[in-house]
Amino acid sequence: MLDRNYFKEHVGVYIKSLIAGLAICLLLMLLFSMIMRFTLVSEKWVEYYSLGIVAFACLFSGITAGYYKKRMGILNGVIHSIILMLALYVIYFFAVESISLSTMINLKHLFSLVCGGIGGMIGVNTK
Repeated sequence: MLDRNYFKEHVGVYIKSLIAGLAICLLLMLLFSMIMRFTLVSEKWVEYYSLGIVAFACLFSGITAGYYKKRMGILNGVIHSIILMLALYVIYFFAVESISLSTMINLKHLFSLVCGGIGGMIGVNTK
């Protein structure tokens, strides 16, 4: 039932989706940090900017997952978004000592999961 090719194909999609989401997140965070450095953008909105960046990365990760899997776009997009957010949590955990799981998982991050589901739908319908 589960042969080697099936496992290899699905793990490959998870890795591609994770790398795509992390790359987009990294690039957008670098761009945003440069904007913060060289302009007069207020720092009180940083939490919302970073939430938007993570949501966009989840959207892109969902698009990648949907494009390669070609079925169940919403579910695959949400699953891949959860994996991306867990990977970001691990990165944040090692970068910042005082982060807790409750600060990473709250109602605001539901928006990121919705974006991942929308991305999965877009990816499934992409030719």
